[in-house]
Amino acid sequence: MLESFAVKDRVAIVTGAGMSIGKAIALGMAEAGAHVVVAEIDPQKGEETAAEIRKLGRRAIAVPTDVTSTEQVEAMAAQLPIVATRTEGIPEVVVHGETGLLAEPGHPSSLADAMATVLGDPELSRRFARFGRERAEASFTIQAQAEAMQAIYQSLMRGGRRP
Repeated sequence: MLESFAVKDRVAIVTGAGMSIGKAIALGMAEAGAHVVVAEIDPQKGEETAAEIRKLGRRAIAVPTDVTSTEQVEAMAAQLPIVATRTEGIPEVVVHGETGLLAEPGHPSSLADAMATVLGDPELSRRFARFGRERAEASFTIQAQAEAMQAIYQSLMRGGRRP
């Protein structure tokens, strides 16, 4: 079911765009000149819709509607700029203004503004993508996580506090 859509500065955000009505709206907005963010709970359907929009020569990205911090790390590792909301563990992963932009939860206009900013500034997008990749490699690999845990254990064994 189509949940919602919004347009801000030639960026359309369409949720439920894997369904026929949402897909039709997303394609129509792309044909009218908008870049489109496809928000869909089914990643395959969302990517299919985004691929069709890209064939029209418009920028389109698919984002899952149930994004967690794990998906943010995976996106950073794939060198994608991040636009997310300040919910759950995401602010611990995404550094606002460095690896992406964080919008306030429950404020669609804040999210639309952030997406318009990233889509409208290719240099900013590239910078977020580069720094995101560096952060993912430095902080979220198995090796980095193991080293962080080891440092915590060593500190605790010496009677100290967590680093």
